[in-house]
Amino acid sequence: MSQAPSGPSKAFDPAAFEAVLFDLNGTFMFGHDRLGEDEDFHATWRAHGGVGLEPAEVHRAVMAVIRDLARRYADPAEYDRFPSVTDTLRSLPETRHLVPAEIERLAEVIACHEVGDVDELHAAALRRIASSHPIGVVSNIWSQKQRWLDCLRERGLLDLFATIVFSSDGPHIKPSPVIFEKACNALDIAPGRILFVGDDPLYDIAGASAIGMRNVLVGSAETDAIEPDWRMADIPSLAERFG
Repeated sequence: MSQAPSGPSKAFDPAAFEAVLFDLNGTFMFGHDRLGEDEDFHATWRAHGGVGLEPAEVHRAVMAVIRDLARRYADPAEYDRFPSVTDTLRSLPETRHLVPAEIERLAEVIACHEVGDVDELHAAALRRIASSHPIGVVSNIWSQKQRWLDCLRERGLLDLFATIVFSSDGPHIKPSPVIFEKACNALDIAPGRILFVGDDPLYDIAGASAIGMRNVLVGSAETDAIEPDWRMADIPSLAERFG
């Protein structure tokens, strides 16, 4: 499983860092973002007490939100003014006519399909790293954070994290420096003494690097012009280097 690090600095020394921050979705949480056209959003809506809307209406409403947020997510002008799911539901032509209770229900449907889970292999790796370094999360999520917190609690991980910063607390998303700085301030550690670990070259690696964090890119994403300090296969591979 272990993979030799690569990047401009070959030697990786955990002692060089006072803390480690992680992205979440795609880094140590998987099965997330089940937001495609083939999802049965109406079944989830019914499971949350929905009545009176046809499947096509629910599907059209959810997909309108997803398309709008995806467009904004790719636009650098939106990095520091990213809207919430509920605000988006209140503003779009397809959904703004709905009563407040229905807006909240649809927001919950989107959250159910956005959140993933943490397997025991990755949970064990996080515990191993946390045994020697304070750890935290800096993650872009669209929905409100409660389902992610519940998942971390259920997996026995929530208390491991010295800080958790979710973009849905608003209005900033990675790669904005603001969201990274929130975590640094919470830890009271300078960025240069923090290692950031994520799976996305732009939102994770470029964002962390811009404020002076060293970084590890996990997974197999193409980096193009964005070069991480190190590349590793996954979080368990990283944990092996923490002794």
